[in-house]
Amino acid sequence: MKSKNAAWWLGTAVICLLVITCRAAEDGPTSKEEPKKLESPAIVTIGEDANQKVIETVLGREIEVRLIGDRRMTGWCAPDPWPAPPPKKRAPGPKEKQPEPPPVMRYLGPSFEATPDAKDSAIGTYIFKYRAVGTGERTLAFNYIYPDGHGYENMPRLATQLVRQFTVTVRVADAK
Repeated sequence: MKSKNAAWWLGTAVICLLVITCRAAEDGPTSKEEPKKLESPAIVTIGEDANQKVIETVLGREIEVRLIGDRRMTGWCAPDPWPAPPPKKRAPGPKEKQPEPPPVMRYLGPSFEATPDAKDSAIGTYIFKYRAVGTGERTLAFNYIYPDGHGYENMPRLATQLVRQFTVTVRVADAK
């Protein structure tokens, strides 16, 4: 009985020591030095954990939005890469013509990575690629709809069901 009790206490002590060590590691270095700023990667990857957030990047970087498709016959749709300007209240006169603002991002296109051994061709990761070509910000809103998805693009639909949405704002700054 004493050996079981001693083993329990020893196990508890080891677990407590591990918890304390892990928490200290999470807190980071104990010195007062500021952490080094890492250079941003060549490709900024945005996942579903960035929903409703603002992501900052620099001019020239490639931006990759990776969204998981986990339902059959359902897929992610990219926003219009060139959204229409807001409607004007009245037609401008010849002297009132205003130039359109330069684009913040250029859409490079979609791709798809199928989940190995998936039971449906629409299950996998939907990837939407952009390049930061101007400073400013752009909000991207993606819709996960049924029926759609990889392998079902040309399927006729009588109705569309919105399953969920993903929205992220990308803020592009100068690379200085």
